[in-house]
Amino acid sequence: MSTNTLEQRMNAVLDCLAAAKDYQRIAGRHDVSYQQLYNWVRRYESGGIPALTDRRGRKFRSERFTSTQHTP
Repeated sequence: MSTNTLEQRMNAVLDCLAAAKDYQRIAGRHDVSYQQLYNWVRRYESGGIPALTDRRGRKFRSERFTSTQHTP
């Protein structure tokens, strides 16, 4: 599985929108799955460029946890 940069995601999304949302063709051109491209377009349409940032491994804000939740 390849990692895509924000710039690569933006390019794929903008290409897809310019091609009247031809997900299949654009996904093949950018070497991503149809579903991944579809999700990126949805996220872009609902939240713009910031919504395309990689959210894997997001950290929880520490104030959400009590001190007992921080211990193993």
